Amino acid sequence: MKRFWVFFAMLCCCAVQAQTEGIWFLHLRMTNGQVVLVNQKKTPGVLKRSRGADAARAVQIELQSANGATVWSQTIDDPAVRRIEYEDPQQPGKLRAREVILTNVEFTVRVPFRSDARAAVVSRRHRNPQPEAQKKAVAAPPYVEIGRVELKPEEKQ
Repeated sequence: MKRFWVFFAMLCCCAVQAQTEGIWFLHLRMTNGQVVLVNQKKTPGVLKRSRGADAARAVQIELQSANGATVWSQTIDDPAVRRIEYEDPQQPGKLRAREVILTNVEFTVRVPFRSDARAAVVSRRHRNPQPEAQKKAVAAPPYVEIGRVELKPEEKQ
């Protein structure tokens, strides 16, 4: 009988944990530096650890609670920056590379499901420091908010 109650307690704990764990897939659209939420979907699972982002071209995603406190954040590579490689016409067999900045891009971000999260804030690292800030030795903020999207409450699946 004791084994039954231990098993029952473990089953209840797993059920409660399954309700709080999950991953949100946020499908976002960035147009001319503005971000809007296209779609949001919650799936079961646990979010894997991020591999990190290139610091020079980074976008930060933050989940914020109703009072504005950050409950989770992650830095990703800027989805608007594409690196393209092509064969050099003057030197056949050699590759040339360049970066292209797109003005209209759609991307999906995986974030952990948090029942207290009410908004996702997307911020971009400064690409070019302001000349006045360099002259006055005033540090510009590392990230500038480019979009804030309200998250829809969890829907029954």
